[in-house]
Amino acid sequence: MQQWQKILAAAGSAAGVAAALYCLFKEDEEPGDARAAGGSASDGTSSKVNVNDFSPEDVLQIINDLNEAQQKTKASMANISKKISDDALAFPQIYELVKEAMPEDPLQARGLAPPDFEALLMKNQRNEAIMTAFSKFSSATSQPGGKELSVDTIVEVGKFISQEFDTFIVDFQGLANKASYDMQVVLLVSQVVLNAKLTQKYGVTSEDYEGSMGTHQQKLMSNQAFLQNFMEYQQKMEAFMKSNMR
Repeated sequence: MQQWQKILAAAGSAAGVAAALYCLFKEDEEPGDARAAGGSASDGTSSKVNVNDFSPEDVLQIINDLNEAQQKTKASMANISKKISDDALAFPQIYELVKEAMPEDPLQARGLAPPDFEALLMKNQRNEAIMTAFSKFSSATSQPGGKELSVDTIVEVGKFISQEFDTFIVDFQGLANKASYDMQVVLLVSQVVLNAKLTQKYGVTSEDYEGSMGTHQQKLMSNQAFLQNFMEYQQKMEAFMKSNMR
């Protein structure tokens, strides 16, 4: 995955658990073939399957399932974000709504970790159908559409989201029972909370924001303020997840 894709993925809203964790915990410098026979996930857990057992058709199905899960998750999280905007809900309430709405993770259902998925993509990188399907899936969070934001507004919103994520982290770390929460769900909770605050402050949805990033993709990739905002945001997300993973 190219750096701009990772930045946009980190900037986007709830785009699916597997995709989000893939972006967050992908080890950039580790060769993909090191996991070809099953290796270690970036959280230290061992893979339980041999990725060589998966055919190209299996990989295509995984990508299709990831895309379907992503679309379901985005729709559910948008509804929850609206509910948060309309009602004052505490973290436990939001957590239960998100947990209940989450579809089954297509990777976990097959015993795969995100690094295994990377290995499958590396193994099939010359398969045009697989690469095309993955390209569509990985760019789905930044397709143009909805209300268009200017580059300056995108940068401003990005800074706002990063600052609000700091607030979310402080609030979560202050919970007496934080260790009891599933961090995959917590990651999505953070996104729906941020999306609700985005709508409250700017009157736009996360889809507007993401679509505008897709529209202005080339300009954003040369905008240092944008890049700095979201590199910092990605680092915060990684640090937050890693510090709370059990």
